Parts: sequence; structure tokens; C-alpha cells
Amino acid sequence: MMTKYCFRLFIGLLLLQTSHSFAQDKASFFADTLINMHNEKWKDSSSLGGRSWTIQNKTFSFGETITVDPKLNMIDTIYFRLFANRDIDTILCVINEARDYRFVFNPCCGFNVHSNENPKKKIAGGVIFETKKNHGDSTYAASTGSTGAYIVDKKTEPIYDICASAMISSITYLKFGKVAECKEDEECFPWFCNFTDDIDEEDVDNYANTIIESAYGFKYIRLSSKPLRFIYDVKKEKLKIKKSK
Repeated sequence: MMTKYCFRLFIGLLLLQTSHSFAQDKASFFADTLINMHNEKWKDSSSLGGRSWTIQNKTFSFGETITVDPKLNMIDTIYFRLFANRDIDTILCVINEARDYRFVFNPCCGFNVHSNENPKKKIAGGVIFETKKNHGDSTYAASTGSTGAYIVDKKTEPIYDICASAMISSITYLKFGKVAECKEDEECFPWFCNFTDDIDEEDVDNYANTIIESAYGFKYIRLSSKPLRFIYDVKKEKLKIKKSK
């Protein structure tokens, strides 16, 4: 027969196990106070004290932590306020995993995202762009930050922003669109530095310069080192996201 003590111990262990399992199902975000290295009174700073983030309706600032629910292959939004008197930035992300993330102050621009597994290095995940349905003779290109590639056989290889400055923040800009040759009478400018291996230099100069139709473009932040697949349905003009295998 179970004594009261054993029963209480059993219930306590059950609650502890349940609490632990529940915590493992959540992703946590912590805004690191390493800002103190740059400003001892960062909370009182007009330029830094108003910095805050909102994810899944939960707002936090330096020194604070929130937990949210991962959503497999679904787009989430980070609302980032850089300064107290500034508009809020909308940054898309995909929270696929129940991991612990750390937002670290970036003195150049915005913030960096680190994981607890590698706290000293920002996450530098890649992206893969694919097209669904045949897009005929049209040429599509995609980019993350300063680095891009052409859609070859309906997809790109994983693209990493190797052309970006080392000081750049974890916030990048994803862009996808239809491109065409630059006409002689047009003043064209390069869109991205090329990440495609099997494109001739002459083709790069021609195609990288003119965007004739932009399918989408948005700010994005990487939360995984594994490349995410962005699949664009050319016919329906819809974008889907899938986790790479």
C-alpha cells in the first residue's frame, strides 16, 4: 500500500517530469545584457533603452526571456523596435525547433542571433529557393542579403550570404523575382554577387542587372544552421516554406 509520503513523492516527480517535457516543447528567446560592455546605463540610454522585440504577442527587452511555441514550416514574425521613438520593423522567421536563442547587441545595425549550443557565433543558416510548376523560358533569380543565385532546374543550391560584411547583423533580406537581359539603352546595376556555379560570366553580367517582375521581398532572420526551402508556385503566386531534410 502506497504511503502518503510515497504518493506525494510520486506526484512531485510526475509534475517535475511534465514540467520538463513542457519546457522542451518550447523555444526560448533571451535578450543578452552584454550591451553593458558598451554602455553601463543602457536602460537609461535614449538610443538603446527602448529596444524591444515581440514574438507571438510576447514582448521582451534586454535581460528578459520569453518562451513561444515552435510551428513546423510556418512563418512567424518578430516585431523589432530599434529605438523608442522609431517605427517597428517587421522581420519574418521560422521557429521550427524547441531551442534556446540569444539576441545579442550588434553595434553596427540591429542584433545578432546566437544559439546556446554555440553562444559565441551567430547563426548563419542558408536558404534554398525552388519554383513549383514550369516557368517556361523565364529566368528567375533569388538572393539572401548580398548573395544570390539563379533558379536552375527549378531550384538553387543552398545560398549563404558569403558576400556580406562580417559586421552585418543577423537580419537579412530575401528577394525573389524574374530577371531579363539588360538592354543597351538601360542603366542597369548588379542585383547580387553570384552564388551559381555553372553560369558564365557574360550571362551573369546580363541577367544580374534587370528585374522585370519581383515575386516577393522581405526581411528575414535565420534561426537554424540548416537551410530552409522557400518554394514559389509560379502559377498560383504563392510561397511555401519547408524544412530541409
